[in-house]
Amino acid sequence: MRPAEPILDTGNSFLITNIMKGVIDRGTGRRARALGRPAAGKTGTTNNQVDAWFIGYTPQILTGVWTGRDSPTPMGKSETGSRAALPTWLAFMQDAHTGKEIESFTPPEGIEWALIDRKTGKLANAETEQTLLEAFKEGTAPTEEAPESKTNENSDFFDSGL
Repeated sequence: MRPAEPILDTGNSFLITNIMKGVIDRGTGRRARALGRPAAGKTGTTNNQVDAWFIGYTPQILTGVWTGRDSPTPMGKSETGSRAALPTWLAFMQDAHTGKEIESFTPPEGIEWALIDRKTGKLANAETEQTLLEAFKEGTAPTEEAPESKTNENSDFFDSGL
């Protein structure tokens, strides 16, 4: 059997994985951190909690879990992807990784990293309080530095009224 032919640009593929790692590191999929190894994923919930899912992967294994009913009726107010599907995903992945080495997602050539100000999306500066190390294709990282904070100014980008 010959290997599959790549159809995605490796740089774009890595950037999507890096975004989906954020879902687990800091987002709705953070319960998956209990796996204890690098993982990326996405939670999902339909309107009225009729369906919930979690699709996630490590460098070794990809698994998707759907939860719902045979008839399209709500499962309950709190039954979201992170609450209804992720625990099943986690239990399976913990078992599936038993005895496997911990591997990281390896960035391909052409990826650069920049320390970003989480409030503005611009390059962090010496005064930046909340930073995020983010991956970019070479030449696409922000070039403008975040403005220096002023004590009485609202510095939250999302409350700026733009």
